[in-house]
Amino acid sequence: MTSSSATTRSGWRSGADPWALRRVADQLLDKAEQGDVAYIHELIERLDGTPARVNDRLVV
Repeated sequence: MTSSSATTRSGWRSGADPWALRRVADQLLDKAEQGDVAYIHELIERLDGTPARVNDRLVV
């Protein structure tokens, strides 16, 4: 594995464009503000996370 394709502990590729993630986030916010339901849902998922599953069985 070369250093350009290696990922750091945080998961960010070394040598990657540091503003790339910001541009993606800006596009997500722009689409959500325009009322695109899929992007609104994606934004909510990223901010709040997926709800935890409730286990309705009692384990003894």
